[in-house]
Amino acid sequence: MLRYERYDVELAQTWLEKTLNMKVSPSELDPLCTIDDPKRAQTMLELGRKAAAVRIAEEAFLSDPP
Repeated sequence: MLRYERYDVELAQTWLEKTLNMKVSPSELDPLCTIDDPKRAQTMLELGRKAAAVRIAEEAFLSDPP
């Protein structure tokens, strides 16, 4: 059985600071909202990894789906 859970990363200063303890200026944040720019891929990957470390619990992979 396939199980899918969605984990969103909110590209907002308050969310990034509160959830990931990252301080990001508007000038750094605005370009990230343009996700179709391949130059941003590495930054987006790093951001996703930080969010995953905080938001995804190992238990999510150990339990049986409902």
